[in-house]
Amino acid sequence: MRWHPTDPIDFEASTARFTRWGVDLSNLVENGTFYRVTDKGVAYAARQLDDGTIEVQTADPADEPEAVSDLKWRLGEAIDRTPLAELAANDQKVAGLVARYQGLRPPLQVDPFQSLITSITAQQVNLAWATTTRSRLIEAYGVPHHVFGTVVWRFPTPEALAPVDPGNLRALQFTTRKAEYIVGVAQAASAGALAGLAGLGNEDVIRSLTDLRGIGRWSAEWLLARCLARPDVIAAGDLGVRKAVSYHYRGAGELLSEEVVRDLAAPWGDATNLVTHLLLETLNE
Repeated sequence: MRWHPTDPIDFEASTARFTRWGVDLSNLVENGTFYRVTDKGVAYAARQLDDGTIEVQTADPADEPEAVSDLKWRLGEAIDRTPLAELAANDQKVAGLVARYQGLRPPLQVDPFQSLITSITAQQVNLAWATTTRSRLIEAYGVPHHVFGTVVWRFPTPEALAPVDPGNLRALQFTTRKAEYIVGVAQAASAGALAGLAGLGNEDVIRSLTDLRGIGRWSAEWLLARCLARPDVIAAGDLGVRKAVSYHYRGAGELLSEEVVRDLAAPWGDATNLVTHLLLETLNE
């Protein structure tokens, strides 16, 4: 099955996040092909063709619509790019970013639980180590799927992690606190704590999530941006975000505070999420 994106997508650049800090077992990229398992257990392979369309294949062709729907969300098709184009027309700095990273789409998480666990693994460590420990978690509690000769893993479900002794996660080299956070979030998710988030406003989502042990505003804002696809969100407390905004708007040698970053981002409106990801891309060059 082929997907014809509304706007051109740079498939390689948009999936680079899954290889930048190590192998992401649940979002696997090999030789230009992206492999993933949907929340419904459909394993698929996707690659971009020379004409820009994206070919999506599953073992059973009847599953291809489910796979395409998952991929569209994963590659940020849900975020309206009209506000970004409107902002770029009046902001030269943003216009420069849009021209520089044509076709880049910010990858989105499909599942709030996976988004929170991903954030927990990345707390206070570099992203390479976060990827390493997360891969261990996936291998220990996820489910492997074989698709066209390649093994890709389905991310562990809340039900798989809720009964786990945190000491078992310590064996994967998570800290004691992170192990407890992961199990606690899994137990909360199993009890329905993450249901209905899509129907809440941004601040209500943040209040709901920060009631969970180990989840602060930083994790909640990344969930809003990278899972719920809220267009007007910036994780202004993130060090990478602060560095990117500081460099682009103040130059090298100055690190802006979270409050100043929020003030600078305020005029971006519904382009905020996309502008943030374009700025973050400058750190990877």
